[in-house]
Amino acid sequence: MGHNDLGISTFPMVPGHELCGVITEVGSEVTKFKVGDNVGIGCFVDSCQDCEQCKRGVENYCKKGMVQTYNN
Repeated sequence: MGHNDLGISTFPMVPGHELCGVITEVGSEVTKFKVGDNVGIGCFVDSCQDCEQCKRGVENYCKKGMVQTYNN
């Protein structure tokens, strides 16, 4: 993705399978995290958690869609 070998990369991007950082701001409706917390995400960020694939633990095949860390 970093070299755009597939021709679908969107820049700027931070390539890597796991991303980590420290929270510097939170929105008014955020309750689970606070400024200064260490956080990390994997290859994808979100899925429906309701479809058959999600319930089987294979969220990467989510029928309703998932949010990837690359180019989403």
